[in-house]
Amino acid sequence: MRLSTFLIFTPPTFLSPSHSTALTLITLLNKEKWTLSDLLARQVAPLSKTIYHYEEHVAKDQKALVISEKAFALLANNADGYDIKDVFGMPMYKIKGKSMTATERKSVLDNKGEMLLEMYKDGNDYIAEDFMGDKFMTIKVTSKLMGNKATGTFTTEDEKEHSFSMTQGSKFSISTNIVLDDDGTAIAVIDRKIPDAQKMLKGEQTYTVTIAKGFDVLLIVALCMAMDDKKVDK
Repeated sequence: MRLSTFLIFTPPTFLSPSHSTALTLITLLNKEKWTLSDLLARQVAPLSKTIYHYEEHVAKDQKALVISEKAFALLANNADGYDIKDVFGMPMYKIKGKSMTATERKSVLDNKGEMLLEMYKDGNDYIAEDFMGDKFMTIKVTSKLMGNKATGTFTTEDEKEHSFSMTQGSKFSISTNIVLDDDGTAIAVIDRKIPDAQKMLKGEQTYTVTIAKGFDVLLIVALCMAMDDKKVDK
């Protein structure tokens, strides 16, 4: 049985035993030590105003994604792509594509198979286009002494421009914020387990991305795609 690389978790107000059992089962299948307390521990304040490019993909509650570090880079070895699912196994998004270059693209599709966005590389930048082929976001990933910094600049439906960024330190870093560049508001938090030496050397660490209520989940996914692609490209 293959477990999806991605899990999306929305903290509920009440968990029944069956919910807890389902989460425990998924955790065991993933062979990781993520616990319910891990997924609930990190809280990100809800935004006072929604910010999005895709209104239908705004987080209606705080959401947590569990992502494998190499997920986006290994699509060439998986013709079916990778699914993004909720904790009960319901598919939400699928990522397909071999690599990101000027000619190769990765696509994010909804659970009906309809394309939501495509990403490709233009020089050192990552470009995101909507299903109409219109560019709506540019992600710049720059190398730093102890890691990389990714900054995404996008336009909303009302033609306002926003940028958000994260700085990822060395392989030993266990936490980083994704913030709005306008005022430094945290819109997501990335947390890593204390590094497992064997997995770290193979680039197979997992991390959680906790997204604030009111922000576009797909924009965070795109930023993670660019950052992880850059790490593998190095």
